[in-house]
Amino acid sequence: MKKTNQITRKDSEKSRDTARKLLTLLVACVLSSAVYFWAASVETLWKPAIIGFLVAASVVFIVYFAVNRGMTELNITPDMISDTLTPDEKTALIENAKERKKKTQWMLYLFIALITPVMIDLMRLFVFERIAQIFNG
Repeated sequence: MKKTNQITRKDSEKSRDTARKLLTLLVACVLSSAVYFWAASVETLWKPAIIGFLVAASVVFIVYFAVNRGMTELNITPDMISDTLTPDEKTALIENAKERKKKTQWMLYLFIALITPVMIDLMRLFVFERIAQIFNG
């Protein structure tokens, strides 16, 4: 019975953490969408808004990818690493990769928040308009 309570506690902490991350992502997307669509509604700002959001998202993604070394060290085990390294060096390499991934997680939130309004705008312009044309004949 105690084991069940421990599992339940861990699951509830995990689900709370997941809910917090989802809420953070949702708030970031709503705020960036508000800024994007406000800028897009101003006649002189729509081009810089689109370009700015896409450039910022590209820079964030490239930096994230570079800091995490091209994702080559994710989900590796000590037996996958070269035998020239000592077991301590292998463990340090794996821990370093996990630490970098954890430290750069915020960049993914920023990337998704920057790309979401652009994707919504493109869907509004091309996909939703086509669907409306289909139903209107």
